[in-house]
Amino acid sequence: MNRTRINLERLLADHEELSLIGRKTSGGVCRRAFDPEDMKARRWFLDKLAEAGIPGRVDAAGNLIGRIGPLSGPAVVSGSHLDTVDGGGFYDGALGVLCALEALRVIKENALDRVPFEVWAFSDEEERFLGFLGSLAICGQITGERGMAVADEGGLTLAEAMRSAGLDAAMIGRARRAPEDIKCFMELHIEQGPLLERDDCALGLVELVKADYRYGITIHGRRDHAGSPMFGRLDPLKAGVRIIERFAREVQAVGDPENTFTVGVFEVNPGLQTVIPESVYFTVDIRAPDRQSLAFLEEHLKIMLREESQGLVSDFQIIMREDQVTFDSGVLAAAEESLDETGRSWRRIMSGPGHDCQVMGRYVPSGMIFVASVGGRSHCPEEFSRPEDIEAGANALLNTMLKLAER
Repeated sequence: MNRTRINLERLLADHEELSLIGRKTSGGVCRRAFDPEDMKARRWFLDKLAEAGIPGRVDAAGNLIGRIGPLSGPAVVSGSHLDTVDGGGFYDGALGVLCALEALRVIKENALDRVPFEVWAFSDEEERFLGFLGSLAICGQITGERGMAVADEGGLTLAEAMRSAGLDAAMIGRARRAPEDIKCFMELHIEQGPLLERDDCALGLVELVKADYRYGITIHGRRDHAGSPMFGRLDPLKAGVRIIERFAREVQAVGDPENTFTVGVFEVNPGLQTVIPESVYFTVDIRAPDRQSLAFLEEHLKIMLREESQGLVSDFQIIMREDQVTFDSGVLAAAEESLDETGRSWRRIMSGPGHDCQVMGRYVPSGMIFVASVGGRSHCPEEFSRPEDIEAGANALLNTMLKLAER
């Protein structure tokens, strides 16, 4: 049985308050990193820490940090992020921060803070500027020089956005925490997928975050009138469609059901009804439990590009290569015990979406707990997790943190 339990009514009240910040009349919420609504949510969170008697601070990367227990010594840490995509849901990231906050309140109220515990709300997880800005900074993987140069799609630089928040992007490097200052890190998050619900499970124990490789492909053809004969055309759109169809079959043929393939962007230039396109650009996102599968698929994608764009000019750009992150066996063992104690059904699972925990997992012992997403929906207004599943997940997180503190 659980030794300690969270206050579900208080947790849900927090969630309702936070969900009002940045809520859109068209549905969902918008709190993009360092925008006015994100800043409002950050102030709200710092106020919540103060109400609970938890000292809070903002580090040089804009991460929000609350700490209880001794002032020195390695801390057991949990958290997630408060920023969202435009029109996103009310649970992604926010639920993990609120469950970690509730865990620290319960630990403090029961005088169990004989070792340090911390709650973190990371900055810019949702890739407005860099993505994983806060966790990368804590792990010493980002410098102020890099931060000064990056901008969002509207041309606003990270330096300008941070300046409006009273921060100096040139000082991001000061957010680094030595690994010996962090005993372990745990993140609770909604699944953002349908597997837990499909298997009638309330919770998931995340063993790894999949490798994620992304590419940008441009194919240049020849612009002509749409009424010109079909023979002799140099149509990049047809080549792009053929590549996408062939590659989708190839990903399925590799045989691992955990492999995924997505074209998230497809742009046609000039995009006129009566014009054969001059060029097309599209992105390819492939994810798998191991980098070997993605390396194999990458080579096949290059071959298809060469074969299908004969007579055309093509360009293959690597946007990102992130290898898989396998979480710490000791952290997962403590989480497994706590999941059993909830009395709810759970299963081991892999994460397709990326999380701050994958950055932390390369730096300190880390692990994740998933809460089932109804319908598997996420990054949309329909995002929802059941209160009883949230309660079970929050209790599992709380007791995992306590177990890790004892070990």
